[in-house]
Amino acid sequence: MSDSSLSSSRNSYTDADSSPSPAGAGLAGLAGTPRTGTSATAATSSSESGGTWRMSDRVDSDGESSSSGAVGHPNGDDGEDDPETSDTDCTDRDEVILSVFWKNGKLGGASYSLQNPVVYLLNDIADDFHLGFKVLQSLFLQVQPTQVLTCKTMPHRFILLLNNLLIGEMESSDETLHGNFHVLPDAEFRNNNSLRQVFNLKLPGEPEDLPEEEHKQFIRSLIDTSQDSMINALARLLKYLTNNLAWLCLSHAQSPILGLRNLCIEQQVWINSETYHALQIFTHTAHPSLFKWTPDAHKEGFSIFGLLNRCNSKLGSKFLRGTMLQPTTNIQELTKRHEVIRFCMDPAHEDVVKKMQECIRQVQSISGMLPRLFAAQATIAQWKSLRKTNHNILRIREICSRFSNTVPFFEKARSVISDDLYRVGHLMDQIIDFQTSEQTKQFCVLPGVDNDLDKMKHTYANLSDMMMELSPMELQDLPDYIPECSVTFLPEIGFLLSIAEWKNDLSVEEMHLPGFKYKFTANNTIYYKSPRCRELDSSLGDIFLRISELELRIMLRLVQYIQQRIDSLLDSMSYVGELDCLIALASVAREYGYVKPTMTTGHEILIEKGRHPLQECYVSNYVPNNTSSNSEHGLVKILTGPNASGKSVYLKQVAVIAYLAHTGSFVPARKAVIGVLDQIHTRIQTTESAASQLSAFVIDLRQMNTAVCMSTKSSLLVIDEFGKGTSEVDGLSLLAAFLNHLTRRGPSNCPHVILSTHFHRLIDLIEVSPLVKAQVLEHIVSDGELVYLYQLKSGQIKSSLAIEVAKANGIPDQQINRAQEVLNALKGGLPIKPISSHKKMHLSKTEETCVQDFSEMTITSDQNIDDIRKTISNLK
Repeated sequence: MSDSSLSSSRNSYTDADSSPSPAGAGLAGLAGTPRTGTSATAATSSSESGGTWRMSDRVDSDGESSSSGAVGHPNGDDGEDDPETSDTDCTDRDEVILSVFWKNGKLGGASYSLQNPVVYLLNDIADDFHLGFKVLQSLFLQVQPTQVLTCKTMPHRFILLLNNLLIGEMESSDETLHGNFHVLPDAEFRNNNSLRQVFNLKLPGEPEDLPEEEHKQFIRSLIDTSQDSMINALARLLKYLTNNLAWLCLSHAQSPILGLRNLCIEQQVWINSETYHALQIFTHTAHPSLFKWTPDAHKEGFSIFGLLNRCNSKLGSKFLRGTMLQPTTNIQELTKRHEVIRFCMDPAHEDVVKKMQECIRQVQSISGMLPRLFAAQATIAQWKSLRKTNHNILRIREICSRFSNTVPFFEKARSVISDDLYRVGHLMDQIIDFQTSEQTKQFCVLPGVDNDLDKMKHTYANLSDMMMELSPMELQDLPDYIPECSVTFLPEIGFLLSIAEWKNDLSVEEMHLPGFKYKFTANNTIYYKSPRCRELDSSLGDIFLRISELELRIMLRLVQYIQQRIDSLLDSMSYVGELDCLIALASVAREYGYVKPTMTTGHEILIEKGRHPLQECYVSNYVPNNTSSNSEHGLVKILTGPNASGKSVYLKQVAVIAYLAHTGSFVPARKAVIGVLDQIHTRIQTTESAASQLSAFVIDLRQMNTAVCMSTKSSLLVIDEFGKGTSEVDGLSLLAAFLNHLTRRGPSNCPHVILSTHFHRLIDLIEVSPLVKAQVLEHIVSDGELVYLYQLKSGQIKSSLAIEVAKANGIPDQQINRAQEVLNALKGGLPIKPISSHKKMHLSKTEETCVQDFSEMTITSDQNIDDIRKTISNLK
């Protein structure tokens, strides 16, 4: 994109703060409501069934359900339109405003609808041009906005993409922005101004007259303020609503926002950053070198991504990361990936896979060189890289085409890797003289491409012979005291006659030669312009420049041809990245014995002999366990067991297997049947930060609130020891209340819940339900020593055996015995005896003497009180 086009396009941007554009009549109408979780405010609390909205749950004005769109409240009751006011009330026309912000590969969003005044938040999610902005396109399809907001600092390509999505023409080349596309100035949102704008938000469910700090705490409990892109998008949406209340037909006295909800993208599993961190999907470690360390410098640590990343190219690694950041619920897409992995795992195809890997290693990402290529500034090394990349992509197409009847993904290679790449490769081979270009460090064209160019190059190549023939002729015209001369060609100056200084300390007058024009002196050589040199300048002096210009025109035509077909090349590279990713997954699956999971639409998670993919890398004998979660075997599993018995590992194991199944990977188990999940929530790890200004327990509560309110019947909740950050009674009561809320949804709406706890009374405090099953990790106590068996079975324990665990971990016997003494006293309701061996329980010699004298002291009834005091004081 040229600078001029960028400038002209930016001049057409709408300043939404100064002149809001009315909604276009053609785009007005009902818009699809996002599939979201339940509101986080009291004003829009969740229903017993989970309060989840889906695009298929549209409610018409007569209260009956429809199959498209979605407008209404979570309970499906929009109320009835007043026939007398429906024609005049402007809020009958739904306006859906979507604010998006994209930075550093993270997309965040916030949307608002007039007919449903709740803000839907899209937390930061990976999406960029390399990933095809699939999340952004799904967001537009799901929200169906009539107004779009962004800021001027967004890349020009991103702004044009938003404009095309708004008008519904992805292939449009028109850079004129739609009237309902508003580009807000960025000055008001720099530094922490976006967060300040969010803190100005007032919600109906908020307690009145809250101090400023408590109000911020309330907002933080509802919004994850660490999501930078989402916060920026929300701030712009709030600013836009503030400046356009009158246009939106809302009273200034009325709060335009009734609640906040998290937004889930269709056909994508909702997973937040805390869950990715808790499950060790990605783990960043600081660079070990102090010389290379920067705040952003890190490498991948021991993680699921690090385990699976066997890719042979950066394209494959990037695609794998994008796939793991966008787990899908599309069973067809998952089946396609499974077929490729199974093909690559087949020993009969080992040689074929090796050839693919050899080609993939030679494919390089060309995104970085494209700006230089299109500006005709690409180096010869970059041209060679482009040629090698194009050649190996075509080789991959030929290999995949041989198996197109076996694997549908390989059949796709014919359409994605188009014939245009053959023509691109052929042109580069026929035009570029790579050998000469490397020698001259500039773009050179092969003979036979252009006749005029060939003639000029032939003439230029024969210049040295011609100049040698001219030298004797020039010497005849020179004085006799000059013994020799030569003709030289300098592209910047032209032809020159060079004469070595014929004596030392030549004066200016002596340098003057009749008929020759003095030019300059260098390295004891004097350069002149002779009549013959001037004649050559007029005919051949600019030959080098003409050759360069003609080769430049040929290169520009080649660049233009490639630029017109760059989409085919980029699509082909994306295909190669996906293939590399799937080959890497197959390599890991073959090495560790992973199996293909069976994906269903049922409400079930059935895992036979499941293993944790990271834990099994560190132990010699890993004990696998089964998992059965459905209406028959129970949906809520309460897991108890001693400390360090493997509860947390088992919880993560189930979540990781379910997660991997939605990325298209094989899973570490003997057999796995996974019903498609729409969300995976965890309450495993608490990451405290001074910036968040939230205590550990408040963070735990926010995680639980998000999990319980957003979850649907197709969600997985993994909860590890919730409530340990507060008193036992408070934590136990809150956990019991959460579980009762989930089980009351019934078998058709209750999510999958796997919970570990040391609250052994929990099972007695929740309502009796066939959905709840108690499980324990098997162990034995032999001669006072705790032996872990790590085998899951039904049942529960009444003690966490913390003392036995402490003894097994080397705590001194004296402390173990005291702990046992205190525990026995608490169990029996007896007073806790002081430590008799403690130094504070022993008297000094002076104290012993004083006690003995006091015990021997005789006090009679007839003694005066003053005499008694005097006697006691003498004891000191």
